[in-house]
Amino acid sequence: MFVALLVVVSLSLTGRHTSAYTTPCCEYGVYSTDLQPKAGERVDLTGVVTDRFGGGQAGVQIQYTDGGNYATTPLNTTTDANGAWHLSVAMPTVNIQYPLRFTIAMNDSTQEWTSSIIDHYDYVSSSGDVPGIYESDYSGRLNAYLNIQSVGFPAVIFLGGGYVQPILTGDSQLDPDTLDFLGSIANAGYNVIAPIGWFVQTQPVFPYVLAALIKYGLGISRVYLVGWSAGGTVAAWTIVNDNHHLFDLVVIMDAQLQGAGVSTQTDPAVFETAQLSGQVNVPNLLIWGINDSGTSSIQSASLWASNAQRDLVRLDSFEYTHEWIGTSVQSQIQDDIIGFFRGGYVGTYTSLQSGNTTIQFLTNSQVDAPDTVFNSDSKVFMIQVTQTNGTIGSLNVAIPTTSLDGQPVVIVDNSTVNALSLAGSQNYYVYLTYTEGRHVILIAGQNSVPEFTDQIQRLATLAAMLSLAVILSTFNRVGRRSKLESTYDEN
Repeated sequence: MFVALLVVVSLSLTGRHTSAYTTPCCEYGVYSTDLQPKAGERVDLTGVVTDRFGGGQAGVQIQYTDGGNYATTPLNTTTDANGAWHLSVAMPTVNIQYPLRFTIAMNDSTQEWTSSIIDHYDYVSSSGDVPGIYESDYSGRLNAYLNIQSVGFPAVIFLGGGYVQPILTGDSQLDPDTLDFLGSIANAGYNVIAPIGWFVQTQPVFPYVLAALIKYGLGISRVYLVGWSAGGTVAAWTIVNDNHHLFDLVVIMDAQLQGAGVSTQTDPAVFETAQLSGQVNVPNLLIWGINDSGTSSIQSASLWASNAQRDLVRLDSFEYTHEWIGTSVQSQIQDDIIGFFRGGYVGTYTSLQSGNTTIQFLTNSQVDAPDTVFNSDSKVFMIQVTQTNGTIGSLNVAIPTTSLDGQPVVIVDNSTVNALSLAGSQNYYVYLTYTEGRHVILIAGQNSVPEFTDQIQRLATLAAMLSLAVILSTFNRVGRRSKLESTYDEN
């Protein structure tokens, strides 16, 4: 059991590493329990050595020494089958008037690879336990928000936004609203790591290294990845190429999935993953602003969803434009993410057959099957759902364009809502989120639901449509598939 830590490390990159590469090996990550230790305190170091995609490198020799030679002999260990290693360092009890330097040297004689981390402890002016992370993509200590509470909790890696030419890069600091968001995730029972100022010049291999460090070094069995904006682009590329199955759940938000918006030295393939989502083998939740535009538009999220495995993806849209942290939708998005993590899957896919019309829908809510019908005469689809308290409900629907009279209109509990609808070559795709509780949802063509000026007449018409749909439920039963499916191909 780890001691609960809630620390934002925003230190200068004082450490450095030197490397000599002759073969495609290796990457490393190192976690230190305390960068500001007291005299006589013990500091635990956990590391991992991997290939570019997080595959463990066994048999790598690790040696720890300090600049003052206070350790009588160097400390040595060797990486295990997963590339992980552990050392425990006792701080000297003598009075030191200068920072205590140390070196962690890594040597893989088989791969002819070596690397060293050289840094110092802030030994003179200690201020309690301050953990830190070192990672091979960086020139030293990686600034990070770290909240490692328990090996029994899943770990969440959060990659924030930031896109600065000519490289893909993360924000240099965390604002109070982001800290509030990360704190909410941690308080819900998750370990949280959020790299600050993460840097990608070619391809973002660092999420694999961090995941391997968490899973094989720290012994946390489940690792979740959340990425927003530039971080979402990295998260998408990461799970497309997750060859070692390091991630268990992933959230992608407002990312560039069909090419970079501006020129960049980052590998263009990092930005072009919408066509490759079928390679993803873990449940992934897409959260998007309805009003997002340009290279991060919601149309690219819909393309990702249409190419993905049906039981693995859900698209949730909310009323915002790219920026959501610090806005009125932040609490809803927090609830949506936490609900996804707790559920562990995107939802249940169902196929409804009415005559020659097949409607496919995915929801994370409980569905009342007898009251889920399609009325081919009035061209109205009705579904009744119940959403668990404290969670956000989601409904993704694919409905043939020929089955509706005009563009889709969505009515929830007799009120028209601003749901996202996109037109494909054969289907309308409707994406809707809603609050907890029981809801009756109608989807009809705009010509079937005129906007009467008399609200009473309009509600009466909707009530009549609803009553007709319930009556027809006696004759139109819902067809089911046992396999969970989550988004829809063009038929």
